Amino acid sequence: MRIFSLLIAVLCVSACSADFRYSQYACLKNTDSKSSWFDQYAVVEGFGAVNENRISDGYVLSFPYYEADSIIFEKNYVESSTLLVEPGECGREN
Repeated sequence: MRIFSLLIAVLCVSACSADFRYSQYACLKNTDSKSSWFDQYAVVEGFGAVNENRISDGYVLSFPYYEADSIIFEKNYVESSTLLVEPGECGREN
């Protein structure tokens, strides 16, 4: 069920915009000590407008080592609370 939800979210988020710092499949590490996923890794699966009215831009994230309640996160939060790390940290080769 979780994979299905992730696929639906990726399809609903329009891949677009050079306004996003991170690209698809980027490996990120959370640096926000107040976050539930602090010090955890995430992979960018998609990004763009969460709805057609562009009320909120966001990232769709998957977590290789963490069980998350959400998969869509606001753009500003992700870009201010994470660092780009090597793909190997997320269990990827590139």
